[in-house]
Amino acid sequence: MIQNVVGGVIEESAQINSSEPKEIDSLRLELEQANEDLNSKKYEIECMKKGIEVIYEITSRERDALSSAQLNLIEENSCLRELMSKKDNEVDSPFPSMNDSSQKLPGWLSDDLRSLVYKHSLEDRLWNLIKVLPENIY
Repeated sequence: MIQNVVGGVIEESAQINSSEPKEIDSLRLELEQANEDLNSKKYEIECMKKGIEVIYEITSRERDALSSAQLNLIEENSCLRELMSKKDNEVDSPFPSMNDSSQKLPGWLSDDLRSLVYKHSLEDRLWNLIKVLPENIY
């Protein structure tokens, strides 16, 4: 009985090999094409992964550059605010206090000119100029 089963399988296999070689070749060709497609898809996936990695690196560098620029701008803004605050303090008090001797400048002197005189400490020079000018000019 075992010989019949083994003989039957061998005989059946021989019939398949001899009767349908075109179909087997066709199936082999389909299998080869499927393998090629699979390899092509694997290659495409690898390329996509590399592209994603490159894009990630580029965006990381850009993000770092933007963060650095933002920090620089914050620092510059802080410096500008400090300068503006100092400048505001100068503008808020253009005239010296009332007990300063330079407050004796003539009343006809305009406020703009008075602030320049104080700012550049020109009180003495102004008085020297007034002394040499004829009285009818001022």
